Amino acid sequence: MVRSTHSFSHSVPAGTPPAVRQRLVSRTIALTISLTVLVNSAAGAYQPVSYSAAAVLENRLFIYGGLTSLSSPTSYTSQFLTVPLNEEFNTDKIPWEFHAEGSSSYSSMATAMAPGSPSYDYNRFIVTGNLNNIGNSPAVVYDTDNRTWNATADLPMNAVGNATTTAVNRMQDYRRDSPGVALDKKNGMLIEFGGRNATAITNEISILNTTKSSDAMTWSYSGFLDTVPALYAPILTYLPWLNTTLIMGGCDQMGADGVLTHCALFDAVYTLSSDSVRSATPQAIRISIPGTVFPPPRVFTCTFVRNNNIYMIGGGDPVRPLADAWILRTKNWTWIQTTMPNFPAKGIMGHSCHMANFDQVIVVGGHDSDGFLQRPLSVIKLRDMTWSGEYYAPGVSVGAKVGLGLSVVVVLGAIAAGLLLRRRRARAAVALKSQTSHDRPENTNSG
Repeated sequence: MVRSTHSFSHSVPAGTPPAVRQRLVSRTIALTISLTVLVNSAAGAYQPVSYSAAAVLENRLFIYGGLTSLSSPTSYTSQFLTVPLNEEFNTDKIPWEFHAEGSSSYSSMATAMAPGSPSYDYNRFIVTGNLNNIGNSPAVVYDTDNRTWNATADLPMNAVGNATTTAVNRMQDYRRDSPGVALDKKNGMLIEFGGRNATAITNEISILNTTKSSDAMTWSYSGFLDTVPALYAPILTYLPWLNTTLIMGGCDQMGADGVLTHCALFDAVYTLSSDSVRSATPQAIRISIPGTVFPPPRVFTCTFVRNNNIYMIGGGDPVRPLADAWILRTKNWTWIQTTMPNFPAKGIMGHSCHMANFDQVIVVGGHDSDGFLQRPLSVIKLRDMTWSGEYYAPGVSVGAKVGLGLSVVVVLGAIAAGLLLRRRRARAAVALKSQTSHDRPENTNSG
């Protein structure tokens, strides 16, 4: 398979070999057809969620699970949705595609507090962790080719456990909710760090090799990252210009009732090099952030990367939604606060951010102190850093599309009529030739 260089772009670069170009085009067409067939067999109404797993693959937004109740006790969902990103839409009327497929029980697994990620080839949707993941797999993988779910293998022992503990026994009570997740796009390794296991907040790090087939993905490493404190819902994001994954934020203290009581400061970040991740010997380096201006500590925020900068949008402090946006400039490792017109007035937390086409970021889910946001999706326009309800995609209008469709029908009809006429003419010519041969007098030689 050919790996797209961006999760939000599946365009074919100039100079691409014809065979590769054809495979890319064929894959996109095949995915579109398969999803269309699938969507026609599933129906439903969108259920508002926060803390869902989401990722962009093949120019489509995938969303799975999430919290459907923000009060105690919480409830989860197995809602599985996609949204095509090759056409414009208003977020008050989203073109949801509802899915209810897969012979595996994972397709109906209710989940929340589980991040999502694409695979190395952007052809698989990976959901890691789970708030109620007692005794289940550390991650599940949705294959867009055959539309099935697969569980990853159990975690290896490595530095986890002791000599008398087996991996099987360990997985019997394994739980990992709210880890931070990032895909190392240089080597295809998915990094999962932190979160809460069955007993406490952890600094456990696990590395999943996503370059393998869906049913053969394995964890190359699982241990503890001693140089990084235990963090709940930390931020993980891959920085391609540095070939490194950054870790920051999250909360480091939780009460016995499960309520977060203290979050990490933003005066330091940690980096994991691609080489250490690939060799299954992850080593984190602490970087102190200079200056006196830092974002307030937070959790359940979202980030995205643009122009060698990291943007951080909203979050909770840890329980009150925040209405601010910050930029971490990696050139000199300094924080600056930025403004964003039309930002939710009461803040937002429990959301995720995903780069899309044409300088846009899709914001999935989220809530404020009053409940779920009115719009289940929002759009950040990066050209002017504006919070919007319109997703833009250049192309023909709906009327033009209808006209184009009718034109195609007319052209196909004309071709079919032409072929039929040619066939009739051919039959007539054969019949005429046969009749002429039958009526022609025989030649005789007279002496």
